[in-house]
Amino acid sequence: MSAFADMNNNNVRDGGEADLAGVTFVVVAGGKEVARYVTEGSSRPNCLSTVPPGAYSVQIVPPVGYVVAVEKTDLALTLGQRIDLAVAARRGEKATPTLTPTPKPSRPTVSTTSLIAIALFAGVFLVLIGVAVAIIRRGR
Repeated sequence: MSAFADMNNNNVRDGGEADLAGVTFVVVAGGKEVARYVTEGSSRPNCLSTVPPGAYSVQIVPPVGYVVAVEKTDLALTLGQRIDLAVAARRGEKATPTLTPTPKPSRPTVSTTSLIAIALFAGVFLVLIGVAVAIIRRGR
């Protein structure tokens, strides 16, 4: 496991791109951490020779001020297999997703004043209908 400063952001180690110190590799199997390594910035990668064959997830955490090309990778190791994991890192900050809460739909509210106005209107309407019916009956 190693990490390098990807100066041209192409995710490929080119000549002159130095090893990067402070990148943390966390190896997880079955939900439990089985190994952890922090790069020193030396040119020799770290080899985890004590990890038995199996399925692993490797989480890569860059130092402050850097972002990595890959934050997590899943690996399946077989007996005697060697996997070289070299991670590109560049200067920058990880974009923090902005979560905009969705407003809950609210039930329309009716004020007391509105209810009183509706009741008065309905009452006046009923009185006018009663008056109209009385006039019509008288006219017959």
